[in-house]
Formats: sequence, structure tokens, C-alpha cells
Amino acid sequence: MTAISPLGLTQKEAEEKLSQYGLNAIEETKRHPFFEFLSKFWGAIPWMLEIIFILQLSLGKRTEASITICLLIFNAGIGFIQESRARSALSLLKKKLQIKTRIFRDGIWTLIDAKEIVPGDLIRVRMGDFIPADIKLLEGTILIDRSALTGESLPVELTTNNNAFSGSIVIRGEATGLVIATGKRSFFGKTAALVGSEKSESHFAKIVLQVVEYLVLIDILLVSVILIYASITGMPLSEILPFSLILLIASVPIALPTTFTLMSALASLKLAEKGILVTDLTAIEESAGMEVICCDKTGTLTQNHLSLTEIEPLLPTTKSALIRFAAFTCNESSQDPIDMAILASSAKLGVLDVKNRLKFIPFDSMTKRSEALIKDDGRIIHIVKGAPLVIASLVNVNQKDVLINTAKELETKGYKVLSVAWGGENDQLALAGFLAFSDPIRKTSQRTIGDLKELGIAIKMVTGDASATAQRIAQEVGMESSCVCYKDAILSKNIEDCNIFAEMFPEDKYHLIQALQKEGYTVGMTGDGVNDAPALRQADMGVAIFTATDVAKAAASMILTKPGLGNLIEAIRTGRAVYRRMLTYTLNKVVKTIHIALFLSLGLLFENVFMTTPHLVMLLIFANDFVTMSLASDNVRISNKPCRFKIQFLSITSFVLAICWLGFSFGVFFIARDYFKLSLPSIQTLIFLMFVFSGLATVYLVRTGNYFWKMAPGKLLLISTCGDIIIVSILAHFGILMEPLSMDSILLLILSVFVFMAFLDQIKVFLLRRFSASKGF
Repeated sequence: MTAISPLGLTQKEAEEKLSQYGLNAIEETKRHPFFEFLSKFWGAIPWMLEIIFILQLSLGKRTEASITICLLIFNAGIGFIQESRARSALSLLKKKLQIKTRIFRDGIWTLIDAKEIVPGDLIRVRMGDFIPADIKLLEGTILIDRSALTGESLPVELTTNNNAFSGSIVIRGEATGLVIATGKRSFFGKTAALVGSEKSESHFAKIVLQVVEYLVLIDILLVSVILIYASITGMPLSEILPFSLILLIASVPIALPTTFTLMSALASLKLAEKGILVTDLTAIEESAGMEVICCDKTGTLTQNHLSLTEIEPLLPTTKSALIRFAAFTCNESSQDPIDMAILASSAKLGVLDVKNRLKFIPFDSMTKRSEALIKDDGRIIHIVKGAPLVIASLVNVNQKDVLINTAKELETKGYKVLSVAWGGENDQLALAGFLAFSDPIRKTSQRTIGDLKELGIAIKMVTGDASATAQRIAQEVGMESSCVCYKDAILSKNIEDCNIFAEMFPEDKYHLIQALQKEGYTVGMTGDGVNDAPALRQADMGVAIFTATDVAKAAASMILTKPGLGNLIEAIRTGRAVYRRMLTYTLNKVVKTIHIALFLSLGLLFENVFMTTPHLVMLLIFANDFVTMSLASDNVRISNKPCRFKIQFLSITSFVLAICWLGFSFGVFFIARDYFKLSLPSIQTLIFLMFVFSGLATVYLVRTGNYFWKMAPGKLLLISTCGDIIIVSILAHFGILMEPLSMDSILLLILSVFVFMAFLDQIKVFLLRRFSASKGF
């Protein structure tokens, strides 16, 4: 294969064409905000509110109908605003996630954003790349996957003069191509989406949905009992039906989807500022529960700045001849670290000469070697460069022992070792020598490993390098290096005991992730190559490192935009903070639902009165939503262990707290009726205030596993709490939408709720410390 001619454009020519053709991008079609807002009135919860509104109008209850429509518009507006913020956050992150392309401009190869490509540019694509524009191949052979564009089930091999279309994925080989169309003018008219694929729901989301289902079932049961009771006692359907629907709505977590999306979106923006792009919001939740992380060595724990440290030729081959042979199996346009190190050394020795190369087969992670055919002194020579074990299978049997022993000796020094062999075109290959590369440990790696251990996360190094190299690196970064395993250990039941997996192929990583997940672990995975993509997608939290290929970035749920794993610690801590806020919201909702549903239902069944009015329950939803939304930015104390909780224990804890509040509520009712002799409308106002104040108290109870006064609330939570208390107190005192109450009665109720909250706090702490059944609480 001959070298390509220096085509391509100058920067000035490229800028002129960019103004003519525009950016290599397709503008996304966005839904009009008005129609987006209207969509918030469509769904199960809006339908329930709309049915109640129609019923109230038909029964002539205009005040109640006004409150209902206001609640409907309020929830639609909040949902629209918060989802818009979340979309804006994700849009910002997507803009930061730009494809980089190797391009030949002004006579040199460089990396630029793919959106700046113009027709006439000369680009280089290799395994793991998205093809960023329509190109005509000038050199090389590639195997591409274009199934997402054409529906073809099998990869297609392309070579010189073939056209490759934007959005295809290079799964093998390298090629140089001339850009023939970009953006809207490309064959398919768009670039393949990088982050569009969806993963399944997170573990936490599934648990929350189970809780919600149980709550709805409880409410349906209570409503059924109430309807039966009403039919027996002859209670008017016009009164009992709106009450039953209100009871259901008060228990359904209206703000749950919006609150969770907002929490994750705000966290993703925070992480973006620190060099972590979140392409799947569920990864934030999964990072909280991650128990095991499988780490790459090269580029993750090491700097990925390879230098050729030792050159060990095997006589009669000389050092300069060994470097020359190795250089023929390299390609500068690939920008591969190993190739660049070899080419730099060959340039220093003055043996850089690839004009006689007839054929080049680039490195493939499946074969772990690269090859070249050259014409030298009139004869054809076959050269192979690759992993020692791979070369051992190709050379003369008499050289295998020398090859393996020398390679092991170099690997124990922590070097990455490659072997070079050569021979006639159809002859047995002979070992030419060894190239040993050093890749220094990142200065932050040891601290990162220590931080992961402190967070209760088990670390497993997964590398294609030999065991000796892996052990040496593990020792340097502070990992246990005593238990080294290979791919056959994946099927072992003691897989969790292995902390180093050496000589692993990319597909082995996928099976390792699966095996750990089958053992019940929440697993993270770091990777950078195209063949890491299945493992990154399979992992509960796939992390593409700084040097990752486009395909790896597309498969991952988090992308590190800075070298090393240091930023991952921040992602885990942020995830645990988000988890704590979500858990607070869920526990708060469970306690309130059981409390309100049982109190209203039992009050009707045993006292034959509506403990409060439907329109006051609607106002209660307003008051609750203001505070629960503020949990998205509340102060939290993160756990030093993975956040997994036992739903059974937490349900019991919630039920105990709810029953205690139920007893308190009936105490308020009986004292107001029998001691203070309040009228039923005044009692209904008092019960409404009691619901609001006890709901606020519950938030402060469940937001920490310790005593509530030991952790200050977030600024927004504190403001919304005070605002809630002041607003509902004013409404109650002046009789707005309810029967008026004296300020003395209101203040006495606030004091009573606070004292009872302090009592419940003791019970909560006792339960948590006694059973210690929740992780990450």
C-alpha cells in the first residue's frame, strides 16, 4: 500500500467552505412550547383532576371546581417548567459531547470537532469511530455497521473508491476518505444520534414504583370500603364520589416524576462543571448503589502516555532494524499511542521509511496484532507486531520459550510488552525482538483507589496485559494484587474474590459484568474501546474515560472529559446525595399517604363525618408540592457505603411513623370536638392545618437517619417550610376558603406538632439503630 498524496484543505479554504455549506450538523426538530404545555393535561393524574372538576361543576360546587382547575394548571405549569429545565440541562450536556475527527489540514494530521468538517476535507477513520460525514474511501479497508441507517443485519466491508455514509460505525480496520457531503446534504440527511438509546429503569426507580403500586392498592381498597359504607347508610353519591376521588389524588405522587427528573438534571449540570457528562440520568441513581467497579488499566489508572523504554532485539536483528520493522506496522494517522511512540523512536534513529509498504493491516483488538507486507531489497517481507502470546503462536517452536521468558521478565517491571516477528511472504515467521513501553501511573490514581475503598466500593482491575504487568501496576496504585484471575474464573462462584483480571479480551469484560450482576452486585465499568461498548452498556453505570472512542461514549452512561478516574469520586458522591433526596421524598410520601388515607377513611366510617373538605385536601396538595419540590436542592449527608435499602424494613418504619401520626390526628380531633367544643367546619380547618404541619414535620423526620436537629435544612427547604406555615396560617386565621380559626389555636397546634415530632424522632432513631437494616440511610 502506498502512502496517500497530501490532499486535504488549508484552514483558509475550510473556513470559506464552512460559510458556504454550514456546520456538519442537523438541527433537531423541537416541539412548540405551547403544545408541550398542553401535553401536561394528558395522562392518568390530569384525567383524575379533570373528572373531579367536571363533577364539581355539575354539582354546582364552583369554589371547589376553581381550586381543582388551579391545582391542575399549577401541576402542569410546574411540570412544564421543571422538564424544560431538565431538557435544557441535557441539551447543554449533549453540546459538550462532540465527535472528534482526525483531519488532514495545512499538511498535518490533527483532531477537530466533526461539526467543522466541510466537503473536500481529508479524514481518517478507524475502529470505534462514527463516520462523521459522507466520504469516498481513498485508501484502506474498513468493516462498517450501518444497520441503524439501512436496517442491514450484517456489517459491510468497504475499500478504495467505495462510499461510506455518515452515522455508520467502523468496527474493524482503518481508512482515509475524502468528504463528499456534510449535514443536510449527506446521503441520509442526518448524523446518527450518540446518546439516544435508552436503558432500563434504575433499581431505585423500580422500588419506588413498587411502593407507589402498594399505596394505590391500599387507597383503592379504602375507597371500595367507603363506597360500600355509603351505599349501606344511604349517603348521597354527590358527596361521597368527589371525596373518594380526592382521597385517591391525595395519595398519588403527582410530583414524583418531575421531582426525580429535576434532582437528576440539577446533579448532571453540577457534574458537567466538574468534567463529567451524564448521557443517561439513571446513571446518577445507579452510581449511588454501585458496589463493584471494573477498571481499565491503560488510560484510566495510567497516563496513557506511552514511551518506548526498552528495545530488546534478538540476534542477528539490530535495534535499528527492529524499530524499522515495527514502524512498518504503524500508521501515523491513527494517532494510536503505541504507534506514535514507535514512529517517534524510528524518526530519532533515522529509519522512518514506509514508502515500500505494500499492504497494511491495522491493529485489531480481537487478534491483538497488526501486520504489514513490505518490499525490501527486491523481496517481499511479512512483518507482524503484537502481544507476546499472540506472536508465540506464529513463530518457530524453538523460539517460544525465549519469547515467553523474556516477555515475562519485562512485564514484571510493569512494562507493556510487544513482540515483533518477520519472515518471507509465505515463510515461517522468526522472532525479531521485543519492545517494552512504560506508561506512568497517574498521580491521582492512588488517591482515587483509596477514595473508592473509603466509599465501600470493591475495585477490580480488568486489563488485556499480562498478569505480571497488572500486578505491578496494582501494587503501585494501592490495590490488593494477591489474587490474579483470568477469563476462566468468570464462571467461578468465587468471582468476587478476584481483584485483578489479566489477559482479558473485550468480550470477556461483558461476561464479567454479567457474572457479577447475577451475583446481585450493582456494577460499574470503565472503558474506552469499541469492543468495550457491550460491557459499558451492560453495566449498571458505564463510564467512558477521557480517551474513549465515539462508540464507547455512545454506550456509556457517563463520560469523563478529564484524564483519570478522579472525577468519578465526585459522581458517586453526587449520586448518593441524589439518592438520599429521592429516598426522603419517597419515605415522606409513604408516611403521608398512610396517615391521610387512614385518617379520612376511618373518620368517615367510625365518626360518620368528613374530617376535612375536598377543596381543603386540594389545598393540601398545593402545600405539599411546594415543599417536596424543594428537596431537589436540600442538604444531605451522604453514606460511606453503597446505597441499597431493604424496602421491607423501610416500609415498616414508615408504617410505624404513619400510625403514630394517625393517633396524634385523632387526638387533635377529639380534643377539638369534646374539649374546645369547636364546630365541624372549624374542626375541618384544624385538621387541614394539622395535615400541613405534620407533613412538614415528616419531611424533617425522614431526611436524616440521625436526630433531625443535627443536620441543617437546605436554604430552599427552609424558605418553603416557613412560607407554607405562614400562608396556610393566614388563610386559616382570616377564613379564606375555610372556616376561620383563632391565632392562639393555630400556634397551639404548631407547638403540639413540634413536640410530637421530637417524640417521633426518638422512635425513628431507635428503630434505625436497633435493626440497622437499611444501607445508605
